[in-house]
Amino acid sequence: MDLDVQANLNVLNITFSLRNLSRKADEMYYRITVYDDDPDSSVKNTKLNVDVPSSCEIYPGKNITVNETDNVSLNVTTTGNPPVYEYIWTHPNGSRLTANSTLIFTASRQDTGTYKVSVYNGVGDRSYCTRHVTVQYPPDRITCSNKTVLEGDDVQLVCSANGNPPPDMMWIRNGNIQGMGSTLLIKGVTKSEGGTYTFFTNNSLGYKSIEISITVQIRSKSPEITNPYKQVILFNEGKDVSLVCNASGYPVPNITWTKHGTVIGVGRIFKTRVKRNDSSCYTCTADNGIGHAKNASICLDVQYPPSNVKITPSIASTFLKEGDNLSLYCQGDSNPDPTYAWRHSGELLTSQQSRSLIIKNINQRQNGLYRCEAKNRLGFVLSKPIEVVVQYLDPLEVIGSSNKSYSQSNPLVLFNLSINAYPSNTSLSCSPSAPNILTTITSHDAGLNGKQYLVFVVIQNDVDNASILCKAENSVGVRERTFYRRPILLKESFAGQFRLTYPKWQDNLQDVKSAGYNDLKQKCIKILQAAYLGVPYLAAIKVKDFIKGSIIVRFELEVIGQVPDPLLPLREYIKTQGEEINGLQMDYNSIQKSSERHITSRDKF
Repeated sequence: MDLDVQANLNVLNITFSLRNLSRKADEMYYRITVYDDDPDSSVKNTKLNVDVPSSCEIYPGKNITVNETDNVSLNVTTTGNPPVYEYIWTHPNGSRLTANSTLIFTASRQDTGTYKVSVYNGVGDRSYCTRHVTVQYPPDRITCSNKTVLEGDDVQLVCSANGNPPPDMMWIRNGNIQGMGSTLLIKGVTKSEGGTYTFFTNNSLGYKSIEISITVQIRSKSPEITNPYKQVILFNEGKDVSLVCNASGYPVPNITWTKHGTVIGVGRIFKTRVKRNDSSCYTCTADNGIGHAKNASICLDVQYPPSNVKITPSIASTFLKEGDNLSLYCQGDSNPDPTYAWRHSGELLTSQQSRSLIIKNINQRQNGLYRCEAKNRLGFVLSKPIEVVVQYLDPLEVIGSSNKSYSQSNPLVLFNLSINAYPSNTSLSCSPSAPNILTTITSHDAGLNGKQYLVFVVIQNDVDNASILCKAENSVGVRERTFYRRPILLKESFAGQFRLTYPKWQDNLQDVKSAGYNDLKQKCIKILQAAYLGVPYLAAIKVKDFIKGSIIVRFELEVIGQVPDPLLPLREYIKTQGEEINGLQMDYNSIQKSSERHITSRDKF
């Protein structure tokens, strides 16, 4: 640090010098204060900015090796004052790249080399940093050529392949290693050494191979067929096919083609447009009148998509009773053999993937149209549908009634029964247990497959205990339900709920009049009926509604007497049967009360 002060009569010059500037040590504000006889002194402040040339460093901090298609990120950090404002990246091939402090690219084999970045902040010279990137890739671009030689000559096979790291190379024939490296030399080749050789190359990232052939021509005059070799060739139906038969000998042999012993062509090449019945072996015969004629065969496998797909038994409709077994069989013509799938009312049955469809213990939900789908790599075909009609008779269900109570002054009891069945021409009969109980039944249709019955029961006053056995009957069978007259007891309406965990049922909640909504409701009713089967205090079961979202099923139980936990039978049933019942997945822990009980005093059938 130097301080130079010069003064004359009116001017004072002060020079302050710093050497070997350091931004860290010297960049700051400087103040100069001048004092004289004047009581007011002079004070001046100034800031010294120290400019520093740019410098750089690339991260990762060492040369990197990546695989082809990997993402590469090179980050450059810089120092200097002012900050660096210009970055120039250069590809190993000399081209300029567009990037700032970070260069990102997807590696290809052409990206191997040294990347250079030039940074500049306007002070001094540019700063340069480099980083070498090695891009590895599996072997490819094998270059080889087939060879044709005379028997006894030397033959040299040469192949080349690139890869990084450089690949190992070997020659293989009939599963045996014949040599290593890019060149295979065979001295004095024999006829048996002709044929196909595999050039195999690999490195740490993969492998690649190619087949080349050596054709050894014999020196004798008798005919010899060098092609075709005995093999099977796949062709699609309708394709043009050229079969080639190469034969050597002197004089040049004549070639004929035969199929099943019948001559179908002459000459080296036989052409045909194949049909499905052309799958066969074709024989070429070379004969020049010297020695024995030579034969070789080539087999064609003509492939075609499925056709004539049909279901057996081949009837338009089949009628079954609920609980019967359904057995259908799919047959068709295709090559290669197809895979089979079955559709029910348009929906794919993922559990049925064979040509036989077997459904045991069929139920009414499996009613509808069934089709078989045959598929191979060339296409697929759907069979004509077959209609499966499932006949059923559901249990009698009690629905809301106009009057379920009785007293000495009111001997009339009414209750409604609902029957869901197909065929829907069901009949209902009710038989009282005592002769002085009179019953009258009226009915009306309720939907496509349902009927509702209103049963009028007239009870003589002197009958204290009685029962009525009601039977519903159609061609499927008989469903019975017995109704008992009970003494006056407290009756409770108990509201409960549980949650379904399978989201596919959400679609069935959109329309309360849809078949899907009714199907879901019937499933829930059957589960509740099974859970409370034989429970003496249960009077009725009703599914009230569904709450969308989590699919909460809300139901109502009518129980007789004071029941501590009306939900206990349902919990025990789910615990023993598992949470998946009748196609529904239930959450055991969601079984709970959904509202307060409402107590009434009633008797009922």
